Amino acid sequence: MSSYSSASSSTGSGSIVAADDAVGVAFEAVFTNAVEHNDSSVPRANFHLETEGSHATVEVEDNGPGVPEDEHDLIFGREEVSPLHHGQGLDLFFVDHLMEKYGGNVWVEDGDDGALFKLRFRTVELSDESR
Repeated sequence: MSSYSSASSSTGSGSIVAADDAVGVAFEAVFTNAVEHNDSSVPRANFHLETEGSHATVEVEDNGPGVPEDEHDLIFGREEVSPLHHGQGLDLFFVDHLMEKYGGNVWVEDGDDGALFKLRFRTVELSDESR
């Protein structure tokens, strides 16, 4: 993904999400995960944005094998398998800590065809003067 330091993101509702330039790295990690761990002959990832109140949630759903429920915390590095094994790598660990820094969170659920990752951001209302 490219970096555009002068760009801003909007939820389309007069709000912006509370994030910084590192959010692109977080999205790339989730998108890469959706493809790299996908055993489908044609990997697919669908993206959707939901806004509700003071939050915006980006949903990334793939058509891969999904994530077993007992591994949901493990893939984000929230628990260890053993002292030598700390989950699936640094990418999703980074996403988890970044979302915490933003005052949001990330989690995974079962989707219709595979895994459904949700990244929930706080939103900040724009004043009429800043639009």
